[in-house]
Amino acid sequence: MFRSNKLTIFLGLCLSLCMMIACTAETPDTEPDQPVADTPEGRTATTPSIETVTLDTSDGYTITGSFLIGTGDGPHPACLLVHQLGADKSTYTEFQQALANSGISSLAIDMRGHGESAMDDFDYRALDNNTWPNVVNDLIAGLDYLRSNNGVDPQNIGIVGASIGANLAVIATADEETAGVENTAKCLVLLSPGLMYHGIRPNPRARELGGRPTFITAAREDVESFGGAQSLMNATRSRWFAAYDGDDHGTALFTAHPELQTVVIDWLDTIFSGGTPEAVESE
Repeated sequence: MFRSNKLTIFLGLCLSLCMMIACTAETPDTEPDQPVADTPEGRTATTPSIETVTLDTSDGYTITGSFLIGTGDGPHPACLLVHQLGADKSTYTEFQQALANSGISSLAIDMRGHGESAMDDFDYRALDNNTWPNVVNDLIAGLDYLRSNNGVDPQNIGIVGASIGANLAVIATADEETAGVENTAKCLVLLSPGLMYHGIRPNPRARELGGRPTFITAAREDVESFGGAQSLMNATRSRWFAAYDGDDHGTALFTAHPELQTVVIDWLDTIFSGGTPEAVESE
């Protein structure tokens, strides 16, 4: 009888211990393993990062670009960003971030011979009036990339070009318009375009733009560009021409006049939303 009582007590203690262990295992942790950002969904917020892409042109060059997706739900409108002579895609870094914050994706390219698209035996100084027109293929490769990107709305693509990049933007758009390319650039932003840079003359092609919205800006003391910009404004019949004091050229206008970024982005947003922007007031 004594042994039976001891066995009963021992089994009871074992059962109690098992129950305690089970209850402890079911108790959730009071602190998560990792901190969770204070977002509406309780998810960790992420900042889109710039993606480096390589593009092959139709005439055998390989160029490099930086793609940044817009914030929010896609597919997003997008812009191809084209730098000026002797510069590279990094001149658009701040503008790319501003576009992304407004929900607009962008691809900034290094044209052949510039930046990461230069080669040991070739840079932009090797280009002349006979070969510069071929650089339009760099822009076409950039547009093709955006049109094929699942995160981009192919019906809402624009081009922002600076100096010779602005002239090339007109030529590329006119070429695609004439060729009947589907979903070519919906609008253009031209920073310091000129009558002719290295044989690239945009005015004779302006009528081929099909009346698409074109925002043009230049500095009054940037004599060569300012006259060309005014002439191109008349050729495109643009309602959007912003003149600034000083002699800043191309993307330097964004630095000298920070408000210009906001003006351009608001203009793009209105176009991509299907609206008609109001006429731009010059400084």
